[in-house]
Amino acid sequence: MRKPENHSPGTLLGWFSLVLEIPFIRNNDPLVWPFAPFIGPFVGPAGPSVPRSLRGFTLIELLTSIAVVGVLAVLVIPSMGDLIKQNRVTAVANSLMADIQFTRSETLKRGAKVILCRSANPTAATPSCGGNSKDYSKGWIVFANPAGDNTTNGYSSGTDTLLRVHQATPSGVTITSNSLGDNYLDFANDGTLDETAMPAYAICDSRDEDGGRLIVVSLTGRPRATSTVAGGNMDCTPADALTNE
Repeated sequence: MRKPENHSPGTLLGWFSLVLEIPFIRNNDPLVWPFAPFIGPFVGPAGPSVPRSLRGFTLIELLTSIAVVGVLAVLVIPSMGDLIKQNRVTAVANSLMADIQFTRSETLKRGAKVILCRSANPTAATPSCGGNSKDYSKGWIVFANPAGDNTTNGYSSGTDTLLRVHQATPSGVTITSNSLGDNYLDFANDGTLDETAMPAYAICDSRDEDGGRLIVVSLTGRPRATSTVAGGNMDCTPADALTNE
């Protein structure tokens, strides 16, 4: 840039002469005035222009992106909530199913009575059978009862062997049995049930029957999980007269 001939840069007139020599033919670059710096539509040799590929988002692009994310969140979040609830119900159903199968297999292996019963204090040092009628939501225990005399009295640490403990279900998930499954479940030495109807356990949450699972133990002793029974939807309070396989 050519230096002014007649005016010193230290004077106001000298600065003005310098500014007049800046070519105004580039993108927006800062124009620094000695007394009032500002940015104007001046493009000069102050620096190279920024390539388009390196520029940021415009305000309109940013607001559009936020709006799209908001719409997706409204659509996805409810589905995620239902998925989490369904996973909880499924996990509880799988745990109960596994312990029922374990009770049966231990009966066959030991040739002696093994009992699964609901419990209000399954994690206590000495748990006991009990709790609210037909309600397995507080948890359950599985124990071997060689004498075969504790289906009524429940677990006795002196004579029985505690095999498994399951704590209370997650908040909002309930397990309700029918009368055949109330109090306890046990098998004959050959793995069958000495019953005329089938014990059943309904696992539900705030959605009630929608998304719930029903575990039915057949008279042959095999449990199965289903969402329907007798051709209809399951009930969170299972009926006693379940005879269908």
